[in-house]
Amino acid sequence: MVDFSEAVKNVDLFFDAVEGMNQENNFKVLKDGGRLVSIVTPNISDIAKEYKVDAQFVIVRPSRSQLEQIADWVQDKKVKLHINRLFPLTETSMIHAHHLIETKHTNGKLVVQIRT
Repeated sequence: MVDFSEAVKNVDLFFDAVEGMNQENNFKVLKDGGRLVSIVTPNISDIAKEYKVDAQFVIVRPSRSQLEQIADWVQDKKVKLHINRLFPLTETSMIHAHHLIETKHTNGKLVVQIRT
């Protein structure tokens, strides 16, 4: 497996959405003056100071109207979704789904079905 921080350089913007990632690697791919946006690391702006880049933590709080608009777009086929697999909410299924994500054996979204 190729380490992305060795394969990619001089990135303008990095979106950090994976909890537990090595933040140093995330910053290594940014060019001087680059930006990092994180939804998983609240203290990202403190970490960024030593890398000469701007970093912000954001919290996304969708509203009901936004979610309804997205649902309309999906129903009207204005947004295309690719669902790789549907998993029931069981411990065994969650272990399997997590393994697929960790080993990068997914193409599209994995969906957890909470109700049957």
